[in-house]
Formats: sequence, structure tokens, C-alpha cells
Amino acid sequence: MTCNLYRNNSAPNTLDKNLTALGGSVTVRNYEAVNDLSGYLYMSNSSNNTGANYLKLNNKYYFIGPREYLTNGLMRMFIEEDVLQTFKDQIKALPVVVGRNKVWKATEMYDAQLHSLQRTAAYVKKLGTFSYDMSSKILVTVG
Repeated sequence: MTCNLYRNNSAPNTLDKNLTALGGSVTVRNYEAVNDLSGYLYMSNSSNNTGANYLKLNNKYYFIGPREYLTNGLMRMFIEEDVLQTFKDQIKALPVVVGRNKVWKATEMYDAQLHSLQRTAAYVKKLGTFSYDMSSKILVTVG
């Protein structure tokens, strides 16, 4: 099994990450799952992986957490799946219902009570009345 290492230059809640590749593929010695979204990855300790904070393994993207340097030149790193990057194409293609909040009027949305449209931007708001920080972006899907 191999993985590709990257330097992630984007915030964790960004849908399209700005990634810089760090060398080629790296051989993974072992993977121990903690749960469905995270686990421990074992690989050789090399200069390729010291600047990495992100990786792609089996068509999924992961944040790299704490590292442990073991004997025999091995390294163990905690990884956690980035579901936004892993499923970004599916998220962008979702047909969703968009509604306005009474408090804040979003100028980028058509001004109707309710309508269905396909959104490719990150500005999708939840139906109903509630208060939230205006910088928040909330994606709602049904089904």
C-alpha cells in the first residue's frame, strides 16, 4: 500500500484544499484503524514526510496529526479523514434546497421563500430561523 504526502495550505473547513505535493509515493508498512475516520499509519521515517501535514491513501484524504518516531527508522502518525476533500465532487454536485435567514439577507441567492437549485459555491444555508455567526457555512442535505 502506498500514499502521497502533501503540504496543506488551507483551513480545515475549506472544500477545495490548496495542496503542495511532497515527492512521490511513500510505502505504508501498516495501518491500524481507531474508528471509521481515523487511525495510525506506519511508514519509514524519511526527509520526504517531515514537512507533510496531509496525505492521500486509497482515494481518501487525511489530516496528519501527532507523529511518533520508533526504532528501526519507522514512524507512526495519527491520521484523520478529511471528508470535505474526500467527497468534494459529490458535495459540489448535490441538488439542495436553499432558504434565507430572516436576520441576514444573502445577496448571492435568489430572493424567494424557497427554491431548489444546484449550488457549486460554499454559501448554502439551513432552512428555518436560527441564529449563527454570519461567517458560518452550513450544508444541509436530505435523503
